[in-house]
Amino acid sequence: VASLVRDGLNEHLRDDPAFWFHGMHDEKQQACLLILSRSDDVVSPLMHEFSYQAMVYDVYNVHPAAPVPAVTNAQRKHVLDEADSLWKRDRHTHVNRVVDHALAAAERAGDSP
Repeated sequence: VASLVRDGLNEHLRDDPAFWFHGMHDEKQQACLLILSRSDDVVSPLMHEFSYQAMVYDVYNVHPAAPVPAVTNAQRKHVLDEADSLWKRDRHTHVNRVVDHALAAAERAGDSP
């Protein structure tokens, strides 16, 4: 696929008089087009960490040095600190694993009478 795209682009560039390149320069001056599979994750290397704590900081827009604010919804208010065993256990864990923990806990809660 990459070879076909390269050949097609080179042909187009040679035939287009409005384009400055015209296929006449050496390869060191050419741009690079990166073609990846959709299964490749190209964003993760560019992003910061994917821990639960980083996600909470992003969602609630808090600075890491500041205390985490109380999470409030219509029914509860909860402070995420050292007293919260789940926060203490999962805050440095990858978000995917935290989701797995939450789903397992919800399943256990649903199984109990």
